[in-house]
Amino acid sequence: MKKEDQKNYYRLIERFKNRKGSKDLEFIIFLCNELIEKEEELSEEELLLVEKILTISLIEFEDLKEAKNILLRILERYPDDPEALNAMAYLYIKDGHIDEAIKFILDALYFDKENTVYKNNLEKLRNSNDPRIFLSMTEPKEFLYIKLPLLPVSYVAKEIFLKLVTSTYGKIFLVIAGVLILLFIVYVIYPYYINWAENYRFKKGLGKGRVVHLEIKDIEKLVAERPKYQLKLSEDDIKKKFSMIQYYLEEKKVNKAIITINELLNSNADERIKERVLIWKDFVFKLENPSEIDYIPSVVEVLKAPFIYQDAYINWSGTIVNLEHKERKETVFDLLINFVDSATVEGIAEVHFDGFKKVSNGEKVYVFGQISGINLDNHIILKGISIQSFK
Repeated sequence: MKKEDQKNYYRLIERFKNRKGSKDLEFIIFLCNELIEKEEELSEEELLLVEKILTISLIEFEDLKEAKNILLRILERYPDDPEALNAMAYLYIKDGHIDEAIKFILDALYFDKENTVYKNNLEKLRNSNDPRIFLSMTEPKEFLYIKLPLLPVSYVAKEIFLKLVTSTYGKIFLVIAGVLILLFIVYVIYPYYINWAENYRFKKGLGKGRVVHLEIKDIEKLVAERPKYQLKLSEDDIKKKFSMIQYYLEEKKVNKAIITINELLNSNADERIKERVLIWKDFVFKLENPSEIDYIPSVVEVLKAPFIYQDAYINWSGTIVNLEHKERKETVFDLLINFVDSATVEGIAEVHFDGFKKVSNGEKVYVFGQISGINLDNHIILKGISIQSFK
């Protein structure tokens, strides 16, 4: 089928499905006749559908003689077509021949036994003695049945688009939709743009956002001290720390409770005590504000014994470098804490925030979060909770 004929074929199906009055019927009849004139372009199935649409449209347009002629031609080629048989029944009702109409409906049901339209037509017809009363109570659309094929998605989408661009409200909708799509694209690509911009500035020597060569003050000495914190406690010390945990939990001194729990877990305490302590750790009160922290360990203390401060809360100040946005799922950066000189800091924290945080390299901030561990470069890993800028 040629492109223009195919378009008319789809347009015919759509117009017939949504027909409302005589103007629609006139246009449908016109399209049908145009397509039938080019019947060599249509398949047998397509031609049959066009003829049946034409027949029903002619019936609704009250051109019953022409409708009957087309139906007879259809039934000559397809005597077992239930839709054509049902349509012929309607014409016999119009002529007042109820018995003949019933025969045609029965034939239609023979070939399409589960069709509810034919069943309803038969029941109504058998309950009616006067065809005029039947016709006054039954619209042609209710009686006549034709199964229409689904239109291709591409055609439907194109037609919807054309309707939108040709109507005032449609144009307003498209403008609003375009703006929303543009905003969504900006929203999605903004994190990628920031990452690209920071990398570009670093390569061109225009910024200090990427830092790769910084030393942590006395890091070798601090690492060497870590074995000292593998605690060997006396029975009295273990009992005392056990009691202290209970006290800290009751008083909501969260960090002191966490630190003491970690001390027992990293000590020579009995495994049964450690099991009880681990249970307590699950019930430690969650902090939501830095003002609630009872004791803030320094970065030096954490570097000496990171396992003792696991899960402890901090509120450290520093400078953001190596900022990276992982889409809008995570914001990661290094926090440089307390510059000793241009190449040395007291500590570096690798900070992870869920979601997108609008921060920038070189920005000075307070980070409130929890200590999650330490990496191979001796950067303290923090799970960020909140961040606040300062000058």
